[in-house]
Amino acid sequence: MSQYGAYGRALAGQTYRQILSAYYTGTTIGTISAGTQVRVQLAASHVPTAASPARVTARRGGWTSGAFLDSVGVPTVFPADSYVDMVKTANGWEADVHDAGGALLAQTMTTDVTVKPASGATLMEIKWRDTNQSYTLVRGSIRLLVNGSGIEAINILSMDDYLKAVVPAEMPASWSIEALRAQAVAARGYAYLRLKPGSAYDIRPTAANQVYSGYARERARSTLAVTSTKGQVVKYGGKVANTFFFAIDGGATENNEDVWGVTRTGRITAHPIPYLRGIKDVAPNGVAYDSIARNYRWSSATFTMTQLSNVLSKDPRTSVGTLISVKFDRGFSGRIYRATIVGSTRTVSVSGAIFKKVYNANRLAGPELRSTMFWLKTG
Repeated sequence: MSQYGAYGRALAGQTYRQILSAYYTGTTIGTISAGTQVRVQLAASHVPTAASPARVTARRGGWTSGAFLDSVGVPTVFPADSYVDMVKTANGWEADVHDAGGALLAQTMTTDVTVKPASGATLMEIKWRDTNQSYTLVRGSIRLLVNGSGIEAINILSMDDYLKAVVPAEMPASWSIEALRAQAVAARGYAYLRLKPGSAYDIRPTAANQVYSGYARERARSTLAVTSTKGQVVKYGGKVANTFFFAIDGGATENNEDVWGVTRTGRITAHPIPYLRGIKDVAPNGVAYDSIARNYRWSSATFTMTQLSNVLSKDPRTSVGTLISVKFDRGFSGRIYRATIVGSTRTVSVSGAIFKKVYNANRLAGPELRSTMFWLKTG
């Protein structure tokens, strides 16, 4: 799904169901369990220091943990603004609980403690995330787990609470509600397919998976998009579809095998996925739905054939002596999946992605190639 394309389609009056059906061929809308949870790795192995302790503070409400039980085995409820520190001592790792003033309330030797909200009002504050460090408040629980010489922090929360912080990070909350609903459904299915029950966490909070900032990023419109599509995902053949999305498609999406199944030499090895078929993403008047995007059109600097030859010669994968010609093989959308480079000493084939990377790394001047949807123009 093109996000700008979804926005353009919403402005044209399409519903989120129509938008998703257009981008994911032959799919329907289904649901996943209302109890589905997501575990987000906020920190991989933070080494606590005096300036940056491995601390989680409960805000706006109290918290509990199975690591701290009263005399009859019931989890103790600690007050709002109290916090737990994971501290390495001479005898091992220790979880220390303090009140807002710093007084010690409880402590226990442990390498694994989960801080759980005692009510729906409680938010968890963590100031030592690996990324997005300006977003310190999150919904749900935080598990503190010794990982090597440091502490791994894993945010455990419901799927829809997770999406409340994902959707406005991936798409402007000011956009049409139907575009936001399409984003919410696509993001839900994308996350669902990345749940890993056998691992400590499921997903990272970056563009490597989906951008997840936290409570402060939430907005009313994007939250409405999440709650009004509660549990909904895109399905194909009764199974949750892998709903990839991106910003701009240049007026056409691509077949999956021409994107992810291309070797370094441009050979296609992947099998087609029925619902990831390229489409012409244009309105009936011929205008691309994502043409409103700032980077819909772009161009490189002007260069001579000799200059392009010099650029390609700087990388052993594309060095062919004096450049004679370049032939591009294109997928459904027009994106290049293979570039055949003919030179005075040899002929080589590389993927479109490698050609783009070599050009960008060694170009003489001007902007980078933004995608593999480009054409060489002479004259």
